[in-house]
Amino acid sequence: DPCVCGPPAMTDKEAVCVGVRLRPFVAYEQGQQQCLTISDNVVQVDPSVAEQSAKAKVSEFAFDGAMDSTDPTAASYVSQDKCYQLMAKRMVDHVLSGYFSCLFCYGQTGTGK
Repeated sequence: DPCVCGPPAMTDKEAVCVGVRLRPFVAYEQGQQQCLTISDNVVQVDPSVAEQSAKAKVSEFAFDGAMDSTDPTAASYVSQDKCYQLMAKRMVDHVLSGYFSCLFCYGQTGTGK
């Protein structure tokens, strides 16, 4: 799979790539309905599931890469290795070529960032 954030060799440019990965539910969340869905690189929040106002509409957020790791049996499942290939490998190659790079991971403690 190609990198979601452009060409692997960026010698004279800076780039910011924003990716999001939906994680599987942790033990205490099991049995709940998923309020987030991914279509291409767009994450949708379903307000009826997210316990928002009945008048709220579906919110959509676009990213350079959106990866779904919620269901290992799904064709669209993104494993740890595939996530690395899509988001981090280019950065490692960039650093090994003598350039700076930064990977920032944010999420709930204990969920496998």
